[in-house]
This record gives sequence, structure tokens and C-alpha cells, in this order.
Amino acid sequence: MLWIVGTSVSIEANGYAPRLAQRARDELGVAHANLSVGDQTSLMGCMRVLGQQHRIAAGDVVIWEYSLLDTLLTIEQFPPEDVHRARRLAWSCLLERGARVVVLMTPPKRHLAERSLHEAEIANDAQALGLRCIDLRELIAALELVDPAAHYRDDRHPRADSPLIDATVQALLDDLAEHHGRVAAPTVRQRTVHKRWRADIPWQWLDAAALARHTGVPTTTFRNSLLAIEAVALPVDARLGLATTTRIVSVGIVSTHVTGGLWCGHPGCAPAATRLPLDLHYDFLLRSTALPCVRAATDALAAAPAWAYACGLWAGYGQVLCHAPGTVAVFGLLHEPPSAGRGQNRLLDAVRALAARLNRGR
Repeated sequence: MLWIVGTSVSIEANGYAPRLAQRARDELGVAHANLSVGDQTSLMGCMRVLGQQHRIAAGDVVIWEYSLLDTLLTIEQFPPEDVHRARRLAWSCLLERGARVVVLMTPPKRHLAERSLHEAEIANDAQALGLRCIDLRELIAALELVDPAAHYRDDRHPRADSPLIDATVQALLDDLAEHHGRVAAPTVRQRTVHKRWRADIPWQWLDAAALARHTGVPTTTFRNSLLAIEAVALPVDARLGLATTTRIVSVGIVSTHVTGGLWCGHPGCAPAATRLPLDLHYDFLLRSTALPCVRAATDALAAAPAWAYACGLWAGYGQVLCHAPGTVAVFGLLHEPPSAGRGQNRLLDAVRALAARLNRGR
């Protein structure tokens, strides 16, 4: 199986992904599954991988394409260290499953000359694990493109008629042909890096099925032409109790035009908006959101009642500020027990950053 996990670059109708999927099927007899979500960072990629990990098998090949939005969007709502930890957790999970990870870097238009700091860290991690890294900058050089920026239709998407698209497909197809179905034992270097990463990322994942057991609310299926996903739609003022007080790293939400605010339940803490802007004409979009909890940890999540908005409202990237209560659809969450051993200063830094953004959003 070929898995694609990435940004909108990986779901464009005329982009590399559908061309690769067709050639993989026609030339190699390899099926594919696309878990990509637009306008999101590696935190979404991590949640998508964790939600589908039971389907990923030894010998599968996974294309990881998130360097673009890890570069452009990380500062909007999540601490950079959490975004990088999410990527590392996803890679570790994939390698544990026996899959091969191929890192695909689509540089933002303004970073065509050299890698961003985020990309450099991604490339270093890939090298540490011995992962194949395909950087469009190298394809640009090989194609001898005189004006690389002219091959982008905006700040992040290569043009469909650019030779970059087919060059990307060919590079990925060559790797797939060589490695699909081959299960290699982890190297000493991979085991060492993996052990260090897992010790540094004591996060736990709760999927929709686990959330349904916590709440007694059955899951709802959200479906469009790209995906189908199960989520728990919390009614207004309904609470999702967690087993222990925990730091919420990221919540995976299904954002619609009527969803409300996600709240930690603490008096004095503001909800996080989950509503889709009206100018985005979709039935729903998947989003990841932080939680502006000034106490740093919580033992519950809730769909905020009307009175909770008296404390303000915070909106992460891709959400619109709206004080109207509504259901909140959650497809999963990443959380970290305080006893896990992370430095308290890091946690407080994350909380202070969210509080500052909350104040700007009032």
C-alpha cells in the first residue's frame, strides 16, 4: 500500500498525488490511500497517522509532505517544539509498523533559495533515521529551471503544468518500485533515535471510539469526496471527562459553519473557536486546535455554554471568532499527563504563548 500524508499540495486534483496514484496502480499494481489535509501542520498529520495506524502494514510506503506548512503555519497557534514532536511521533509510529517513510519537501515560494529552519530540522531528523528525503529544490536544479518561482501558482503550490510535478512523481515512483513490500529490520541508528524520541514524547492518543466510550455519545460519520471520518459531536455544555488531569497538546476537530467553542471547563478560561468561516464553501474541514487553558492542564473538555464566552474567545488558524454556542465535533486528541516528565518551563511557555494570542483575539 502507498500512503500519502500531507498538505493541500498532496490533494490537488492536478497535482503530483493523483498522477502518482494512477501510475503506482497501473505500473506496479500498488493501491493507495490519501490521508492529507490542507492548511494544517504535522500535528494533523500525526493525528491522521495515529487514527489509521491499524491499517498500515509492514512493507507499506508512506510519503510525508508537511514541511511546507510546518514552515508557514506553526507560529499561528502551536509551539514549534510540539509540531516537531508530532512529526517525530508519527514517524516513530510508522517505523514501528514496518513502513518505509519518504519525506517530500515542497518549499514555500519565498524559501526556494534555501531551507527554512523548520525544513532544516526535518531534514536533519530524516538523515538521523536514514529516511529518503526528496526536496523540490534538488528537482529544480536537475531540471535546470531558470526561474523556479515562475513554476508556482501562489506562495506554496507548484503549477500543474510545471515539469516539477512529473519529476516529483517519477522520483517517488522510482523509490516505490524499489522498496514497496520490502520489510527491512531497523538499524542500530534508527533504534537509538527512536528510543530517544519516544522518551521525549510521552503523548497519548484518544480516537473517536475512545472518546465515545468516555462520553456515551455515539460517533457521527463525516464524509466527502476525499475522506470519511468518525467524530464525537459534543452537545452544548456536554463534558468529555478525561481519566487524569492532562495537558492538551492538540484536538482534532471537524469544523463546520455551526460548530461552537471548545472549552476546558475552568471558570476564567476562554473557549477555542471551532467554526468554519462562511467564505469557505465546504460542508466541513478537519482542523487541529490548541486549548487556551490558563491553568495549563485540564481533566475535561466541553462544548462551551453561552456564559463561558464572557471570558473571551480565542481562534486558532482557520477558525472564525463566533460567540454563538454550538456542538463541537472531535475526532481525536493528543494529550500529555503532567507526570510524564516534560520540563515545567516548556509547558508554562506554551500556556503563556496561548494566553498572549487569546488577548490579541478578544
